[in-house]
Amino acid sequence: MNCIQCQSTRIVTGALNEGVGLFIPDEIKKIFLSVKAPYIQIDKQFSICLDCGFAWSKVYTDLEKAKSILLRWGNENLLKRLNLKE
Repeated sequence: MNCIQCQSTRIVTGALNEGVGLFIPDEIKKIFLSVKAPYIQIDKQFSICLDCGFAWSKVYTDLEKAKSILLRWGNENLLKRLNLKE
């Protein structure tokens, strides 16, 4: 998967906490799945493409803070795929 804007392969998948604008990454350390999961704040407004169905929004959290969250809470697969190192 590539970013539609810059074609980067450093993509994080996850879920949007409905109505709150919080993005919860899929690949977080399992210990945190039972407690409040770390999140990245995103805009609640999304855009969609009527031709391909792709939907997107923007990150409100500072990108360095988002990287820091993923570095601290991301599992080994995510860190390796994003080339993030502790």
